[in-house]
Amino acid sequence: MRLRRWCIAQTLDNASTLPINVIMVEITLGGSNAPICHGSGRSHPTLSDLAYAIEYVDANGNMQTISKDKDPTMMTLAAGCFGLLGIVTHLTLELDPMSYTLMIPQKLPVMQAIPPPPELKDEDIPPPLFIKMTAEERAKAQADFEAHARNDFYAEWFWFPYTSKVWVNCWNTTNDSSGAQDYPSKGNVWLQFVETILIQIIQSAEAMLKLQKDFPWAQTTLVSKMGLNALPDVTDPKQAIKTQLINGLHFRRAIQNVRVRDTEFEIPLQPKYGLLKDAKFDDEINWTLVQKAWWDAILTAYRYKDQCPQRMPLEMRITGPSNIIMAPYRGYTLGAASIEVLTLGNMQGPLWDKYTQDVLDKWMELKDNAGNYLETRPHWAKEWTGKTVRGEPIIEYMKRSYGKAIVEFRDIYGQIAAKQGWTVAQARERFSNELFDQFFFEEHANRVVTNGVATNGVTTNGFH
Repeated sequence: MRLRRWCIAQTLDNASTLPINVIMVEITLGGSNAPICHGSGRSHPTLSDLAYAIEYVDANGNMQTISKDKDPTMMTLAAGCFGLLGIVTHLTLELDPMSYTLMIPQKLPVMQAIPPPPELKDEDIPPPLFIKMTAEERAKAQADFEAHARNDFYAEWFWFPYTSKVWVNCWNTTNDSSGAQDYPSKGNVWLQFVETILIQIIQSAEAMLKLQKDFPWAQTTLVSKMGLNALPDVTDPKQAIKTQLINGLHFRRAIQNVRVRDTEFEIPLQPKYGLLKDAKFDDEINWTLVQKAWWDAILTAYRYKDQCPQRMPLEMRITGPSNIIMAPYRGYTLGAASIEVLTLGNMQGPLWDKYTQDVLDKWMELKDNAGNYLETRPHWAKEWTGKTVRGEPIIEYMKRSYGKAIVEFRDIYGQIAAKQGWTVAQARERFSNELFDQFFFEEHANRVVTNGVATNGVTTNGFH
């Protein structure tokens, strides 16, 4: 929040901004940097890729510094190290000159926003979502989706469960500041605060808990309609919302007031022809796989419509590749479809776990042009422990997927320790947890992680 205020308080001639960020503004940059969080847009890497220097207190209580100019290789670890180096006290990020959004958010029919993949038959589309479209209309919808996903500075889609429209938030920027406005306005920020409090009441009040149990569809419909109606809809490009870039990134405020559960996975974009290992960033992309992942999530939601485990949006962003060692996006030359399912925080118990596993099973069926399963990985900071991938515990899948990266991480981690006067054993004892013991320091681990919970009963998903 303070960084946003600092950015917009500068004079126009020398103003700076982060080019990407998470939507939430009430969060520390250290908190979003450590687990390698991301923004939106295929031309953007992760927040950790923007880290220029890190100062931290090591396991011996000494102040240490790692910077990109002096230790570029070490920064590829330090910028996304999950807190395993020590207590980070200062984080230096590389900013861009201020630019301005040209936001034209739209509420489009689900079939137009992200068209169904070619293999999905019309009769298999849920009737509330089906609209008749000519071949020309389908072609235009496909072209619009691909252009947004491939080229836009910011590219994001929201589907609130069981509504008939998708909120398409795809936009570009300009260096022209004329006509720029504060966004959201002070009045709208206050309204958003009230809306988030109401949603939190909906999921925590005793009467609403009974409604959730007896009439899950009613609660889901109420939350979905409130969420969709709260978002802007600009039908005329001439009325684009122009505001400082950092305001556009934080278009929703007070969202920290709503407790949610969230499972997110990063699906590597695939070339239209050939294999990802041979692809270049400007190659044609097979967007059909992205459309299939999106619609698989929607169809799964409808299969569970009697229980409605998903009561918050299905969200997807297109993101770029990363140079950070442990980033899920590393090696994703063409970028990724960052896709997630959310629900209210009170959705506890086996239903949500089963639902998200079913969604994940669909995503993990996607294959490349050679018939190989995609190297899809979870967002580190979201719920993923306890899941399985094609019948295998996800921790084992992750260790294999990150195999070379783990070796590289451990090697550079040891180099940092030797150079800065602490040991890996000291840092592990003070800063690791059950999950990282098993993931990075398996020979040191004396606790076993099973279904996301350590044998001592401590949950392993330490980022939530």
